[in-house]
Amino acid sequence: MRTILSLFCFTFIIVGSIAFKAPIVNCNLLVKDTLKVTKELKQIKDFDQTYRTRYYLSYRDSFQYLKDSIEALQEVIDRKNHVKLTTLINKYSYNCLAAKYYERFFVSIFSHMPDDIMEPYYQPKVLEAVKAKIQKPYDYAALVDWMYFRRGDNQMYGTYQCGLKTLCVMQDRKNINKIRAQIGLESIEEYCRKNNFTMPE
Repeated sequence: MRTILSLFCFTFIIVGSIAFKAPIVNCNLLVKDTLKVTKELKQIKDFDQTYRTRYYLSYRDSFQYLKDSIEALQEVIDRKNHVKLTTLINKYSYNCLAAKYYERFFVSIFSHMPDDIMEPYYQPKVLEAVKAKIQKPYDYAALVDWMYFRRGDNQMYGTYQCGLKTLCVMQDRKNINKIRAQIGLESIEEYCRKNNFTMPE
């Protein structure tokens, strides 16, 4: 299941972000600041993909001892990226950066962070941006669902597939629409209808 989810992870982040325009937020970013931040974010993105390229993934999936080593090396990089991101966020605020660089990569980068960083630090910031209408509710839902999958649990909001056009099992299917509505998502039926998905059996 993890392999299937990995294939769909990036696709779903893009699908969930289509036709969304973040509001204009006064970030007080000077031109020189913008150029500097853009360069730093590009560097963070490049480091994020150091051991996540197809070359390394092919070896990781073939040999367990290589998988453990590669994942350990990438986690060191992810934690260094966290330090760099927090420096930027503390200086400019997350809502400012999310509004200006929304289309770039934030949810993707956050989804790669270790759970002890992602859950207490990044999830609340994305939820705050959702409430401020800077990011879509889907961004937060996908981030939370991905965290549960990495732990081997069922998803909470129903954002991911575990088969061709079939959603993965949800934690509380009976109350899924109430859970989704709490963060501003449409009903699971509407979500399936718009994307031609089916519910799990």
